[in-house]
Amino acid sequence: NVQSRSLLLDALALIFSSGDDTRQLITNAFTQMKYQDFIIPDWFKNRGTSSVPGYYLCEDALELWDCLSQYVTEVVELTYDNDNEVKSDTELRDFCREITECGFKGFK
Repeated sequence: NVQSRSLLLDALALIFSSGDDTRQLITNAFTQMKYQDFIIPDWFKNRGTSSVPGYYLCEDALELWDCLSQYVTEVVELTYDNDNEVKSDTELRDFCREITECGFKGFK
């Protein structure tokens, strides 16, 4: 995840470069983000656009969010018998640690 984000930043900087330090601009924008900014239903709700008629980006994103949420829920329910098994899964804990300490390092 960390390596992918670095590659993405470099690619975006190349695409949008206009002589300024685009990579730094994008990095600065990312540091203002919070983990909650990636919760799609809240993202639209906080902007007051979750119930705008004909806003297809919102409608499609929420539909995709629901599909992914249902998929993840089903995988978790198939994999674990109870909450304690989830909590004791070291691979899952390592993944969460990577997201919070590496992937979102510097995020609020």
